[in-house]
Amino acid sequence: MVATLALLAVRLPGGLSTLLHPVILLLVVASIGLAAGYIVAMRREESLLALGAAAVLTYGLIAVVAIIMYPAIDPATGMTVSETIVSTLPLNLMSIAAALLLPLVATYFVVLYSAFSGPITPEEAY
Repeated sequence: MVATLALLAVRLPGGLSTLLHPVILLLVVASIGLAAGYIVAMRREESLLALGAAAVLTYGLIAVVAIIMYPAIDPATGMTVSETIVSTLPLNLMSIAAALLLPLVATYFVVLYSAFSGPITPEEAY
């Protein structure tokens, strides 16, 4: 992670000042804490806590990348947020679809996790 941040400090338009933004620093420290929490939870065999730490860690790392890249969407082509804005119709349709489907997906994972909860025991193996 440190090597990635060092590379970004060299290649980003804002340089090191972009990486030293308070929100970025907070997210990096939180990511390190969540990674440590994940390791501790796995050692204590608390699978649900480890799953929660991994999920929040994933969203935190995505937030770091999104904040660092803003306003660029694709730095290779030079596309920015203002150049990629779409009309409200597709946004509204996708919001409705997400509002309907995300609870279904979340319910599926809750049922799936409860069906296969906990680590497998030697008696349950093949």
